[in-house]
Amino acid sequence: MNPWNQVPYADYEHHMNHETAEQSAFLSEITGEKVTQRNPQTVAVYGACTGNGFAHFVDARTVYAVDVNPAYLAVCHDRYEPILNELVLIQADVNH
Repeated sequence: MNPWNQVPYADYEHHMNHETAEQSAFLSEITGEKVTQRNPQTVAVYGACTGNGFAHFVDARTVYAVDVNPAYLAVCHDRYEPILNELVLIQADVNH
């Protein structure tokens, strides 16, 4: 059992958005910069979590979201499937 499967997505997002971390905005900004530089048509995000930064992939043909936590992937799907061309969810532990 991977410990990430025990962390509720709301707790994870709260941490990432907390004023002492502010990681979500920073990671989304980096993602946006790389998308602008490369204009990818196929994207794979390992550790996709709930899809932070996925709004930058609206012009991509296919986006693969890989994460160990199926609840995180469900949130990612609900948020981004309506705006992406093709969102493929893959539950996997990349350590195995």
